[in-house]
Amino acid sequence: MPMKKIVSIIALLLAVVICISACGNNVDPSSDPGNASTAKTQDKEEKDTNGHVIKLSHYDDKGNLVFIHETQWENDRIVKKTSLDNNGNQTASIDYKYDEKGNAIETSWFGWSNGVLMKAESKFDDKNREIERTQIGTGSISTNKSIMEYVEFPDGVDHPNIYSKKTYYPSYPGDRYTVTTYEYNDDYKMTKATTVDQNGNLSYYILYTYESGKLIEYTNYGADDKPSYTYKIVYDENGNKIREDRYDGNGNLQGSDKN
Repeated sequence: MPMKKIVSIIALLLAVVICISACGNNVDPSSDPGNASTAKTQDKEEKDTNGHVIKLSHYDDKGNLVFIHETQWENDRIVKKTSLDNNGNQTASIDYKYDEKGNAIETSWFGWSNGVLMKAESKFDDKNREIERTQIGTGSISTNKSIMEYVEFPDGVDHPNIYSKKTYYPSYPGDRYTVTTYEYNDDYKMTKATTVDQNGNLSYYILYTYESGKLIEYTNYGADDKPSYTYKIVYDENGNKIREDRYDGNGNLQGSDKN
């Protein structure tokens, strides 16, 4: 039988989870916006002299421009991503700052209609693993601080993506928290993440799908078992991740970006 590794995450937070939608022109602070191609859509790319994609224009199946992503690079690192609508209006952006080892120590999300949405500051250990993240929110986005503790496995191999996390929300009173359980297959790949509140009630869960050892899709489901969003990942013929597509709960394409 396949081996499962289960790691519990305890997060002290408000019972109502506030999400920044990554759909359309908004920015998702929990993950880098993604992109994937389908047979009915197409993209036009512009690259710099180093081969980095600096502009991605996404078109629908009728050839109409849907959105544009522009990317700025320094020292082979992304320092800024900007999203524009089909009229060329800026809608959102993400700014990155790095330490001398290339770890992203500061990330800022900015919505052109709402101003700064959130800023994340991170600390890393000597293995370049993120051990602390402080997210400073504005408006309806709450401020929180997460502490990561990495799991030691009997095989003696580092698994940098497997850790327990405690999240504190100092701006909210009371002892409210959620518990997230991660399940892994025998290759230490995450297959499911389930989050419940302090009373054991289901908040949401995420299912991960793999093909030939690579993550190709993950979907977030609410407590009603209905999908909230889905990310689909596309790789090139050499197995390199090139794009993701982000869909809403009804399967409609919401946003894309080049890896």
